[in-house]
Amino acid sequence: MSIDPARMAPMPVHRDTDDPLWRKLWSAYEPVITALRRIPLVTNVETSGGMFGITTELTDGSYLWISSVEELPIDPSEAKGFHVKRVHDDTPTIDEIVYDSTLDGEQSEHGNNVVPLVQAIVAFVTERHLALRLTAEETGKRRCACVMAHPQDDDERARVRAALDNALATGDAHAVFVACMQLLPPCPARYEVVAR
Repeated sequence: MSIDPARMAPMPVHRDTDDPLWRKLWSAYEPVITALRRIPLVTNVETSGGMFGITTELTDGSYLWISSVEELPIDPSEAKGFHVKRVHDDTPTIDEIVYDSTLDGEQSEHGNNVVPLVQAIVAFVTERHLALRLTAEETGKRRCACVMAHPQDDDERARVRAALDNALATGDAHAVFVACMQLLPPCPARYEVVAR
């Protein structure tokens, strides 16, 4: 099962992409970054001022800042959940919590689980039309244009479930993640596109 890499948001272009620390963080948080780039959201790792976080650009000029309790640790297993905040550098009134699975957060039961984190971000950007959207013509005849395309019929659903079973049996964490993202909602195809 392949996912079209052409649908991914581009890699960031700046001088930090050659920095060993930036590369280490990019690699460590690759499952989150790749899922966000497939929404498609332009995603970056911020290492400025000693603070580490993941940022995603939104279509209105704001961005999501993804951290943990304070900042993201270099080792994702040391994170104490995820904290996602929408901010805008030029508009201080845009300052809202999108997702919080840290100890005292509303979604604390999810902790470091990446699947509910990405699902919450997909739902947020879909509801507010803050991510790029492809038309049905651009995505072929599929109704779903999600990061991890949802099955459109029983045969596709059976193939994804078989892939999930195989991934669980072989301990392939990335394949488990992909299959879960395909099988779980939300799916933007369920929402009407509102012309603005």
